[in-house]
Amino acid sequence: LPFTVMPGASQTLRLDTLWHGKGAVRPTLTLETVANPVWYAVDALPTLMEGQPLSANDWATRLYTLSLSQYIASSCPAVCEAVTRAATGDSTLPALRVDLFDASTPWLKAADRERLRRQGLLELFDADAYAAHRATALDQLRALQTAEGAWPWFRGMRPSLHTTLEVVTLLVRN
Repeated sequence: LPFTVMPGASQTLRLDTLWHGKGAVRPTLTLETVANPVWYAVDALPTLMEGQPLSANDWATRLYTLSLSQYIASSCPAVCEAVTRAATGDSTLPALRVDLFDASTPWLKAADRERLRRQGLLELFDADAYAAHRATALDQLRALQTAEGAWPWFRGMRPSLHTTLEVVTLLVRN
């Protein structure tokens, strides 16, 4: 439920309707505030790089994500500094893991996911990692491209107009 409150304004939200659905056993609510909503877009970039890319769309999306991260890195150095601080900051997670919690607790799992996400974000802004990932993505797209210049959805399939348009659109945005 995203909402924006401008300076000097107020907003009222009805939250009582959130937990009336079937299956709402242990309802919880997390409220996140951020001074700059653009950070959510930057923070989501590693999600686009998750998983093992197999299709032409996956590789084109990966290439686009890499290009976008490098554009942000070159045009907004403050973002790179913030990412570096967030990813390399001192963490109490190892102490918590040893002293207080079993490794299967949801808090440690969430903290591990957050740590991996931050490391992924840091890697997106690293020039050497960018070059390596970009070369791989381009090689994979070349390997998937047919002699006619089109792309199939997956290796071994017939070329697809839809997939080709998706790949070309993402390549043009680079």
